[in-house]
Amino acid sequence: MEVKVLGPMEVWSHGRLLTVGSAKQRTLLATLVLNANRMVATDRLIEVLWDGDPPAAAKSALPAYVYRLRNAISGQGPDVSLRSCPSGYALTLPADAVDAVQFDRMASAGQQAATQGRLPDAADILRSALRLWRGQALEDVRGDVIRAFARRLDERRLTVAHQWAQAALAIGRHASVLTDLPPLVAEHPLHEGLRASLMTALYRDGRQAEALASYADLRQLLVDELGIEPARQLQSLRQRILINDAALLAAGSDPALATSAPNGVKGRQRVRQLPPLVSPFVGRDDEVAWLSGLIEDVDDHRMVVCAIVGPAGVGKSALARCAAHAVAGHLPDCQLYLDLGGAAPGSTPMTVLDALRRMLGVLGLDDRDLPTTAAGASSLLRSCLGDRRPLLVLDNARDVAQVRELLPVGAGGLTFVTSRNVLSSLEGAAFLHIDPLPSGEAVALLRALVGAGRVDAEPQAARSVARCCAGLPLALQIAGARLAARPAWPLQAFADRIADPRDALDQLQTTDLALRACLDVSYTALACSDHPVDRGAARLFRLMGLREETSIDIGCAAALLDQPPNIAEAWLERLADGHLLETAVPGSYRMSDFLWVIARERLLAEEPEQLRRQATYVFSLGLRCLESSAARRVLIGRCRLV
Repeated sequence: MEVKVLGPMEVWSHGRLLTVGSAKQRTLLATLVLNANRMVATDRLIEVLWDGDPPAAAKSALPAYVYRLRNAISGQGPDVSLRSCPSGYALTLPADAVDAVQFDRMASAGQQAATQGRLPDAADILRSALRLWRGQALEDVRGDVIRAFARRLDERRLTVAHQWAQAALAIGRHASVLTDLPPLVAEHPLHEGLRASLMTALYRDGRQAEALASYADLRQLLVDELGIEPARQLQSLRQRILINDAALLAAGSDPALATSAPNGVKGRQRVRQLPPLVSPFVGRDDEVAWLSGLIEDVDDHRMVVCAIVGPAGVGKSALARCAAHAVAGHLPDCQLYLDLGGAAPGSTPMTVLDALRRMLGVLGLDDRDLPTTAAGASSLLRSCLGDRRPLLVLDNARDVAQVRELLPVGAGGLTFVTSRNVLSSLEGAAFLHIDPLPSGEAVALLRALVGAGRVDAEPQAARSVARCCAGLPLALQIAGARLAARPAWPLQAFADRIADPRDALDQLQTTDLALRACLDVSYTALACSDHPVDRGAARLFRLMGLREETSIDIGCAAALLDQPPNIAEAWLERLADGHLLETAVPGSYRMSDFLWVIARERLLAEEPEQLRRQATYVFSLGLRCLESSAARRVLIGRCRLV
């Protein structure tokens, strides 16, 4: 079975187009396809199918839609099934059964080829990926949630189209650009990157007047609709076309493809890998200014390193990107970005060797020439950078060991590392600890996400939403996305839904973002670790779900674990290093409300049934009595948690 979502949704089986049925069944299928091979909660399906306003009979109606959909796709082989789970449904499909998955895989392969300097391969692969599209993604499926996901797919298409056009122009294929690009430019007339590529192709085809007319059309649209002028790079391109700049006729002369080829690495190009700025980015002015000021300490032989650390969802990655863009003009030759995978739900952190090989590949080395040991790859990285001043962003680092070999000792440049762990043993690094946004900046971020009109109409409710999100930019981003998709919802109604942290974790999730999953990564890393301190800290984290209080001291932790105080303190400190606990003074610790909910869920899911009954007994007695050490010993002695 094949499911096509890059255009009107179609389901094909053995060359035959299947009929899915009603609009709701199509919405149901689209939701399950976009979450293929994962369970989708019943409540989530109900919300999507009835667009946030389900009738009283929605829960009883959903199984009927599932039944009809199951019948529609039955007989498609053992790899295709629609399963009922305890709390939802899951659609099982082969990996390449969905055209969006094929597109993403091909786009990633094309982008990798481009970063390695294999531009003909990149152009061919990216063009093949773009030809999977038949129109706007899921253009015939209703629902705000589906439309929001479809918009993200459409944006990804535009990014890939721009990358393909750049690669094609760099190798002299302006004719193919003139064939494929005009329909996309007509559909997205304000996209300046696509417009620049089209203007370059027109000029190379001897159509100078049409290239200038295309610029004039864009400028008129920008002035009329947004009140702004085209970007400086586009103005510069127009000027070069206007004066018949002969250099612009040469392959690779698109301004967006400016390259250099320093000695030492075959095929190496100027590398500019920084991800786009996260929008909107609100607050953190002092932090951005401090990070940007580090550029003054950079010289030819010193790598300035700053570790940006803080709890999950606090906005470390967004801050690092903003600071990197702020100093990018000072370090234009080599800008590398690498997500080390230490904080992504369901992902495995990248090994040091894989990270080094990825960086060397981006710098132009062929896979066959790459070392097979981390030490060899690290040495080669230093040689490849040579006299460059790199700007590195090492995002989502797991620990110091993952980062240390990635830093090119002896090279002059600037590196930003983000991590949930403190990274205190990273030699020579400056540290910036990030806290949640204060109330004013949290409300300002919410205003940017949902609109000033709604926030100004309900200022108290906006403050309540910001408070319930604990000032975490990730939580605010999810809340803003949900509110933006529900323009009729009062802010106070949503604030009421997230007032209890247990309910908030259920509400603060979208199709591709979930606060619970983000927070859970830190605990999972400890629980799955081979180090006994990590595993002990994970158990202490779970057992803190027994307490009504979110604060704990060393004595209480020792009694809870039935361990000596020095061991309890070591485990508490490990949790604090991973930002699963906060500590303002030695010996005293506090857990956020969201993390307490995670601890409670892990307690009930992973500890034995006997401990669950003991937890109920402990709560019935009231754990405030644990503030007395004598009462602690009596109560823990009764329960014998260990």
